[in-house]
Amino acid sequence: MTRLTLNRRALLAGTAGLAALSVLPRFAFAQSSTSPRREAVVPNRGGRLVVAADSEPANLNPAIVASNGVFFVASKVIEQLAEQSYVNVDQPDGLKPLLATSWEGAADGLSATFKLREGVTWHDGKPFTSADVAFSALEVWKKLQNLGRSVFKNLENVETPDEHTAVFRFSAPTPFQLIRNALPVVTSVLPKHLYEGTDIAKNPANEKLVGTGPFVYGDHKPGEYYLLKRNENYWDKEAPALDEIIYQVLPDRASAGNALEADQIQLAAFSAVPLADLERISKVPGLKVYADGYEALTYQLSVELNHRRKELADLKVRQAIAHAIDKDFVVKTIFLGYAKPATGPVPAYDTVFYAPDTQQYAFDIAKAESLLDEAGYKKGADGFRFKLKLLPAPFFNETKQFGDYLRQALVKIGIDAVIVANDSPAHLKAVYTDHDFDIAVATPVYRSDPAISTTVLFQSGLPAGAPFTNQYGYKNEAVDALIAKGAVTLDDKARAGSYQDLQRLVAEDLPLINVADFSFITVASERVQNVSDNPRWAVSGWANTGLQEQGKAGIGLLMLLGLMALSAPLLFAGDPLAIAGEPLIRPFTDHVHWLGTDRLGRDVLAGLFHGARTTLLVALSSAAAALIAGSLIGTLAGFLGGFADNVLMRITEAFQTVPGFLLALAMINVLGPSIPTLIIAISIGSWTQAARVTRAEVLSLRERDFVAAARTLGQGPFSIAFREILPNAFGPAASLAAVSVAAAILIEASLAFLGFGDPNSVTWGTMIAEGRSVLRSAPYLSIIPGLALVVTVLAVHLTGQALTRRPSSDLAVHYGAQQVLQPVSFELMQGERLALIGESGSGKTTLAMAIAGLLPANAKTAGTIRFSALAHEPRAGRDIGVVFQDPDGSLDPMMRGGDQIAEVIVTHLKTSWTEARHRAAELMKKVQIADSQQRLRSYPHEFSGGQKQRIAIAAALAAQPQLLIADEPTSALDTVVQNHVAQLLDGLVRAQGLTMLFVTHDIALASQLADRIAVLYRG
Repeated sequence: MTRLTLNRRALLAGTAGLAALSVLPRFAFAQSSTSPRREAVVPNRGGRLVVAADSEPANLNPAIVASNGVFFVASKVIEQLAEQSYVNVDQPDGLKPLLATSWEGAADGLSATFKLREGVTWHDGKPFTSADVAFSALEVWKKLQNLGRSVFKNLENVETPDEHTAVFRFSAPTPFQLIRNALPVVTSVLPKHLYEGTDIAKNPANEKLVGTGPFVYGDHKPGEYYLLKRNENYWDKEAPALDEIIYQVLPDRASAGNALEADQIQLAAFSAVPLADLERISKVPGLKVYADGYEALTYQLSVELNHRRKELADLKVRQAIAHAIDKDFVVKTIFLGYAKPATGPVPAYDTVFYAPDTQQYAFDIAKAESLLDEAGYKKGADGFRFKLKLLPAPFFNETKQFGDYLRQALVKIGIDAVIVANDSPAHLKAVYTDHDFDIAVATPVYRSDPAISTTVLFQSGLPAGAPFTNQYGYKNEAVDALIAKGAVTLDDKARAGSYQDLQRLVAEDLPLINVADFSFITVASERVQNVSDNPRWAVSGWANTGLQEQGKAGIGLLMLLGLMALSAPLLFAGDPLAIAGEPLIRPFTDHVHWLGTDRLGRDVLAGLFHGARTTLLVALSSAAAALIAGSLIGTLAGFLGGFADNVLMRITEAFQTVPGFLLALAMINVLGPSIPTLIIAISIGSWTQAARVTRAEVLSLRERDFVAAARTLGQGPFSIAFREILPNAFGPAASLAAVSVAAAILIEASLAFLGFGDPNSVTWGTMIAEGRSVLRSAPYLSIIPGLALVVTVLAVHLTGQALTRRPSSDLAVHYGAQQVLQPVSFELMQGERLALIGESGSGKTTLAMAIAGLLPANAKTAGTIRFSALAHEPRAGRDIGVVFQDPDGSLDPMMRGGDQIAEVIVTHLKTSWTEARHRAAELMKKVQIADSQQRLRSYPHEFSGGQKQRIAIAAALAAQPQLLIADEPTSALDTVVQNHVAQLLDGLVRAQGLTMLFVTHDIALASQLADRIAVLYRG
């Protein structure tokens, strides 16, 4: 993987020729809307993309709820008539055709005609027709949708002269500019045959979506994931590229960065990685940060004021609250500079609709207090004027933080604000249905046209329950008149003028307070293709999104290198060491010697091809020899056992104490440099790993039923060992071959560079060594073979990554001659929670500790544990976190609790103690230990039993492990504390997407915390 590069792109205008604005100044800079975009690549076919999701909408139907939280998932299943695009030659109006192939508005504004795409089918096989569009427009968009009610207010009828034409008829002039701008947002088409005659708002298809999009709805497990699968019958036969998309629910945003680093997810959109973590995440190899792809999704941090409350119906009180908010502080401190102070309900980058001369309310505490005094609200004896109920939106970390800031800002002017924290569904219901709030922190979205975003914030008479609309009881006839005028004005300039007047009016009347304009950041694995390729990318269909398969790339490179090696004698016949021309001909200056010649006049390209032949011969031969020798020795040791096993393993350990490079160097120094000597020397230094892995596999296989069956058939011991057991045990050792080949290539190059290469053969190592003497005058002589080495090693490693797996195979444990755990096999999928239950003494803890590598020294284990994401053996503490049964026994009584967590971080993540203690405090807060900063210095005896177990859980999670083993973590606690700890553990595992092995004897607890249950009986 390569180092992350920040994508410093502008936030461009989405449609209607909007100019650019650097909303995220630390990642973007202004460009015009016609600036060249990142070129799309042809995406790889296949693969599963795992995406972070932080919410689960109550209604997943975008035709009813046109919000980004819904679109994020549903837009891949249900399509609109058109999708937003960057302005270019193919899409001059910034729209890409989806279900509609063309659109045209009448000059009188009374009709709009859409030509629909032919050959489209719904996911249930029914044909898509104009009847579906007519039904969606008249029955859903106009009547039910939060935004469509405004856009299609005057829609009277939809004519369908044929199956692929829909003509919208309006009772009053409707600007086609509005219709065009609204297409990506309000025109999600539903299947008429599934909705007609039903209660549309409660139709089961609102959850189990049926659409025409590139992906088919697969499954939803609440609290865990959404699954979308490839639509094999999609109208674009070249799409989609991906096989599956999984939205992994990670409500704790802090866990998204960890999941990305561990490759548990490949993409986190909508700033799922907290802004405070971007500096750190920007240094992680293999990840990219994108600031574009949200140009048409500018969010507005605002304060909604409930005008039903007497105090807030007073303009002077609203003005006082506005003066109490320091917008610059909010932008710099809460958004860390990734935002811009708002001047009104239309962002400043929209040069079509933005009004630059609206009334502003500077931060002025004295002015705020004076206004409140004028309004008649004097401070009481307790220092407060009145009390308000404050509901911060739970959607983003920043809105929660702003809620805390706003409370303090109001306190400074004598208003007692009490925060009420809700989850997303409860917040939406309280504010937009029940109107049970005084002040609410909101995040409405500006969507390139006031009619599909701004007007619903001020228009009166909207029905209760519509999210992100005027549900705060505000009514102003002049405002309603301007909204109505803009909805029917056909002239673009006059229409913009109406909306600019609207901005000036609401700036004076202040029905709500606009605080900041902000957008989002996407962090993705560099393997994800075509990220942010349109201005609404996160909520678009992702038909063009792909996932690079590293294994395929590696195999392709290896095949190319193999072709070079095989073709060398044909393309460059003769001796590659022969002088072929003038010395030091530079690359690409001679039509005979394309890559030039060396200091003696030998052809560099010929050397490169013959060097590939020799280098690959040495690497593959030595790796094959090491694999064969190691597998044979490991098979004999594992099958024979006893004395033979001890002797062979002691020999193996002796060889492991000597570095392979030094061993090869010593052999060549004695025997002289030659290709056969190189192969023997390298293989002798690298067979030990294959021997150990094969032995472990053999120990796990030799008692299997198929081996017993071979004995009953009369097969001899060596026949059983090499015909029955070795083929089954060979796979894990073979998967190490990639590492062996790469190591062999580097060892050969290093030896040649030091002058121990075969002087009668050409290898890339000898080419680098010979180029060293003319490095200043002819650097190409070292650079060209050096690049060949880098590409080859990279190809080998990429191929090796494709061979890794993550099961736990046939773990067995012996103490002396007593086998206490029989061979056990199981496989845990990423994010799965497996409960291991059994009676006391059944071997549950033994199995768990065997996986963690924490058994006593006299325990003899056999079998393997493999993690797909790791190129090394899993390590307890770093890759595997363990929560032990007894917290008193697992915590050091002489060491502070905070330091025990910090020690894990310092040891495994290599941070400073200062940073580790800071992160330890965060972990203690996460496991619900109050006053975590102060409790860092507390010793274990100062904590209760439940708190000690919480410390143990925090320590287990400190190094961001892939697997969490919880060994009876609640059995030492009383019943009430048991439930609290179990719920905490369950919440943390879900939030961080961890794989968990939960050991217990409590079947009820297992059913509560686990996806699957495995029973262990008598070992």
